Amino acid sequence: MPGDYSRDTFRKDKHYSAVLIEQGRVQLDADSREQVAIDQHRAFTEATDVIGVCGVPEGPNGFQIGVTPDGTDLTISPGRIYSGGLMCELESSSAPVVALHTQQRRLDLAATYVDGRALDVGQWIELAADNVQPVLLQIAGVDAEQGTVSVSGSLASFSGASSPRIRRVTTYLTQPDYPDPEFAAPPLSPDELPSLHIDVGTYAVYVDAWQREITALEDPLIREVALGGPDTAARLMTIAQVRMAPVATGPSAPTCESAFPRWDPPTGVMNARTAPPQGNEGPCQLPPSVGFETPVSGGWFPGTYPVRAPSGRSAAW
Repeated sequence: MPGDYSRDTFRKDKHYSAVLIEQGRVQLDADSREQVAIDQHRAFTEATDVIGVCGVPEGPNGFQIGVTPDGTDLTISPGRIYSGGLMCELESSSAPVVALHTQQRRLDLAATYVDGRALDVGQWIELAADNVQPVLLQIAGVDAEQGTVSVSGSLASFSGASSPRIRRVTTYLTQPDYPDPEFAAPPLSPDELPSLHIDVGTYAVYVDAWQREITALEDPLIREVALGGPDTAARLMTIAQVRMAPVATGPSAPTCESAFPRWDPPTGVMNARTAPPQGNEGPCQLPPSVGFETPVSGGWFPGTYPVRAPSGRSAAW
């Protein structure tokens, strides 16, 4: 649901670099909105000029795609990626392991919440320690009251490990901004997560990124409790979804010259047409509304007119 705004005054061809508030003037939302638009235009343009249409920082390899040990899901590494100047972030913090039971394949944790979300059956975690190579493990059971997590993989290599810790591994099926991804087969039981189901072929994995408007109806923490709970402003949230698109079926692989119709940019143009009102039987009977029409010399007549639709999305692959 969009916020309540008076108007949008930003025009990039005017080359305004700042909004200067004058003393004694009435303050409007349009002024602050234009300043935000000026800042974002500068930031997105500068990032695109320096980084390019898309790119990731050296080192962490943000949004790098891997495969889970059982081959049923794709892993997404934490970090940052830039798409059209828009910065997309995927956080991943670690949590200490209080006790590690190798025979029972059980981990005792201070809390079964990581990155602000509860751990669940079927999700993947990375277990690491100071003197042991990290491994990916799938969660087989969670006891939130006891603070324990059981896993399906072996913990033998972590016997006597120093400072064990876990972090949540974001996967294609468990990414927070894409709760119902494509190619997800339904779970077999309520305690399981969906599984990845794709046909044999070649797929492109890409990031679909855009900004979504968030109001107090979607995030109650936006409300100002000191004033009794009103919402004073909305927020812009960066959405980054890792998606897949089939580009070739069977064993043949595509080339750089292959056509990918799914990535063709949309025209952003909609044709709308109205019909003349019917049933005018007298001068005192008003015709029903038929939507928008255009004035011409000598009267009104319906027609077909292009309407520009906003895009608001950018993709990197």
